[in-house]
Parts: sequence; structure tokens; C-alpha cells
Amino acid sequence: MQGCKSLVPPEQLETYRRAITTYALQHTFLMCETLAFAAYHMAYLASNDQEHIHYHELSTSLQSEGLQAFQEALPTLGNDNCPAFMLFSHLIGVHSFCGSITTRDDSIGSFLSRLSQTISLLRGVRSIISPYWSALLTSEIGPVMLHSSNVLSDVDTGPATDQLIALLQEQDLSEKTYQKYVAAVRRLQVQLNSSFEAQGIGTSNSTYAAFTWLITTPADFGELLDERRPEALAILAWYAVILDKHAESWIIGRSGRYIFDLIESYLGSRWAAWLEWPRAQLQH
Repeated sequence: MQGCKSLVPPEQLETYRRAITTYALQHTFLMCETLAFAAYHMAYLASNDQEHIHYHELSTSLQSEGLQAFQEALPTLGNDNCPAFMLFSHLIGVHSFCGSITTRDDSIGSFLSRLSQTISLLRGVRSIISPYWSALLTSEIGPVMLHSSNVLSDVDTGPATDQLIALLQEQDLSEKTYQKYVAAVRRLQVQLNSSFEAQGIGTSNSTYAAFTWLITTPADFGELLDERRPEALAILAWYAVILDKHAESWIIGRSGRYIFDLIESYLGSRWAAWLEWPRAQLQH
């Protein structure tokens, strides 16, 4: 599957491909999603609109079949087959997220609705897999998971996000809401560190760090996004920088710039100071 190159770092690519092939032949849900993701990649590569529509519709159909088969297979989930469920969760997560950020329209409401649905899917599948973490780490995909975990920085503070927290402190927020924002910003700093480091060593086309923030940020932050709270949208605009650091990946492309522009237009000039840092980063 050619699209795998943007899913994991180069040194883990063969391990990932072997595992996908082995488990897809054993589990219908993983086979459907593997084919769905491949069809999505073909839609991206399509040379004309007719081809694009054909492969996109095929991808959507296969993804739906995969989700249904996944639900039906859940009672069989155990230590022996949990790698198949983990691989499915990774593929369906990337596939869904890709669809939510690459669909282009001028409505921030439509975008936030798509993003909310994707986050819910990612969190739901992750909660199913998390009890089997120890078994996964000792499986054949353990090295991929360990490498993915190790690329994340332990540092959750930095001058850029310290500035963002200072702006939050100036807002008339309840302590509970303020702490929700701070938790999201601290996780954002971890992802920023990892993305900048990956770019520095030439692995910026791997998408792990690009997606992790959405599911590691407290769920309460997603509720603030759903409410279109301006502070939450400003923080999401900073997240666009992480996406832009992975713009070489066909999965992400220029989505970071698109999301930033959408938010900047919605917030208007009153929030310009909040967006100075991400704007400067996106202009590099």
C-alpha cells in the first residue's frame, strides 16, 4: 500500500506493511479499511474528476463496510488479535481525519462539525483499544507503537505557548474553563516540539505527531470548540502550524493553511494578537 509512506516513519514502514498484510487477510474489517484507504489515495492521485469521484465513492463505501464489520467483531477482541484492531483504529483515524481537513468550503460551522465527528470517532476507537496496550507493545507492531510514543517530547512549556497562556490569563474566564484551555495548550506544546524536531531530522512526512493532539487533548476542549469559543478557535489556529509542518504528506497537504485562514476570517481583527505567532510560522 503506497499510502503507508505517510503513516509511519521510514524505519518502521516494512514492519507496518507486513502487519497490515497479515492481519487484513485474517480480519474483514481491516481488509475493508485497508482497501478504503488505498482507494482514498487513488482518488488523491486521480488525473480527472471522473476518476476522483469513482475512487472517493469506493473509499466511502469500503470504509462503511469496515466500520460495520469492526462493530460486529468487537466481542472477539482479545490479546491475540488486538493488533488487528489497533491497525484498524490507526487507519480509520487517519482516513477520517484526512477527510475532515481536506474537504474545502467556506463555512467554519461545517468544518467544526466534521472535525467533531472525527474526534469522537478517534476517541471512541482509542478507548476500545487502550486496555490492550501491554499486549500490543509485545506484539509484532510493538516497535511501531514504541517509536511513535518516543517521538513525542516530554516538554510541555515553551516561549510561544507561554505567550498564549498569558493571553488566556487576560480573558474573563472561569477557573475551570481556564484550566481546560491550559491543558490543551500544554499538549499543543508537546506536539509542536515533536513536529519541529521531526522536521529537523527529515521525518516531517510521518503523520503521527500531527494527529495525536486531537485525541490527547482533554475532551472538554472539544466541547469548547463545538461552542465556537474564540479562545478555543485561536488555539486550534496554533494547531494549524503542526499540520503545516507535515505539508509534504499527501494526507495533510496545505490543510494547515486552510484551517488557519478559516479561523482568522471568522475571528476577525479583534483576535489578531492571538494569531500573530501561527501567522508568522505559516509564512515561512
